[in-house]
Amino acid sequence: MDAEHPFTRIPLEDGEQLLFKTWNPTFHRSFDFAIAASDRALYIRRYRPFMPAWMRFDISLMKGLTLKPAPSRPYIPIGLTVSFAALIVAGNASTVAKCCRSTSLLAAVGVLFAAFFVWVAYTSVKSIQGRTDLLVELENRSVSVRTPVDAYTDEKEFDRKMMREALAVIQQRGVPVSDKCPAPNSTPQDGPAASGRPLS
Repeated sequence: MDAEHPFTRIPLEDGEQLLFKTWNPTFHRSFDFAIAASDRALYIRRYRPFMPAWMRFDISLMKGLTLKPAPSRPYIPIGLTVSFAALIVAGNASTVAKCCRSTSLLAAVGVLFAAFFVWVAYTSVKSIQGRTDLLVELENRSVSVRTPVDAYTDEKEFDRKMMREALAVIQQRGVPVSDKCPAPNSTPQDGPAASGRPLS
């Protein structure tokens, strides 16, 4: 994979110079979360359907940056999973009953069906827990940017590490930074995304 991906399409202005860039290439996300800092702006790359992937925040308009744990709200994925399961049951109950003449077979299908949706709900809840929320306070508005949903804890820890490194660069440009996230218990092993470092 190209070492400059996904920074080839970062919307730099004329004369703007990157000071820091890092990214977390993950196969299971189907897109790459990335963050960069320049002498003029903070850039964050997120998956946003029908919108540019890179978000740009001008340093001259920043009043402050706050890093904090993102709220998980587990009732949302649980509610969606239950609703989806109910729709499937309502639409296919008669068909399943006809195919499964045996009561024991019908019970086995029901157990497998329930186990699958319990797993879906568990994975969904686990994916939204432990993410990081960055509050960007600008002159005329505030923007909240969260790290991606992910079932793997080490990936979410690496996302937070990336955020911290980029914010340290922005802080050197005179922007107040507040870090309300818990200190890392251990340093995740640096994989391909370990290229994140100040640019010389």
